[in-house]
Amino acid sequence: MYSPASPRGGVAPAGIFACLCLAASALAEDTNVPRGTLTVDRDLIRVGLKSQLSWDITYPTKAADLVNKDKDGNCVPKTRVRMQVRVLAAAFGNNVRYLDVDGRIIVNGSSTRIFSGDQTDVNPSKVVFDKIVERNSTISVTGFAYDYQTRPTTTYSCTTTRTDKSVVALFDGEALPSHQASMYPGMQLNALDYIANYMDAGNKANIGSDQVIFLGDFNPYGSAGYDLNDYVIIITFTAA
Repeated sequence: MYSPASPRGGVAPAGIFACLCLAASALAEDTNVPRGTLTVDRDLIRVGLKSQLSWDITYPTKAADLVNKDKDGNCVPKTRVRMQVRVLAAAFGNNVRYLDVDGRIIVNGSSTRIFSGDQTDVNPSKVVFDKIVERNSTISVTGFAYDYQTRPTTTYSCTTTRTDKSVVALFDGEALPSHQASMYPGMQLNALDYIANYMDAGNKANIGSDQVIFLGDFNPYGSAGYDLNDYVIIITFTAA
């Protein structure tokens, strides 16, 4: 914010098991949920006979298995990956209005604008950047912000390319650093409240195991305005 088991009994169609698997698959949309198949070795099972069940389970790949993340939040793939980016917040503002945010993704020094606008323009369900990234590439996150009305010559920034905690990057289960609540609670809340779907009550990231969340702020770490919701994105990594 701006401050500054074999079945027994009668005849049982094996298709029942397939239906159960399909139903489970339909419900398991969460990337954290293991997925798999269950098969039976015959179409019909007669009374007194046994069947052979077999299953195959695929566990979700963790982002930490795919990318290395340094202390500033820059990510380097350990293998070829696909990265899909969504913007969760652009809540830079004061107690009157939201201000303009320019969000960027940088891959090997090449910067791409993925967002331009304010919090009212955020659509968390939209993938704004989808790219195959090669092993040993460097992925960085940067945001700029502007207050054209009152400080037209001032540019604010947050980035993983600095060591100032202006962007904090977390794997699932990792905790936020200590931070202040917003100066303007009527308009903005701190990161825990503002993006509550992505954080738990212990200030830890509650995201997919294959994701990294980047929380950026345009105010200095430790200041009253440092609330980590000025520019927030989430990246989903999958092996490519």
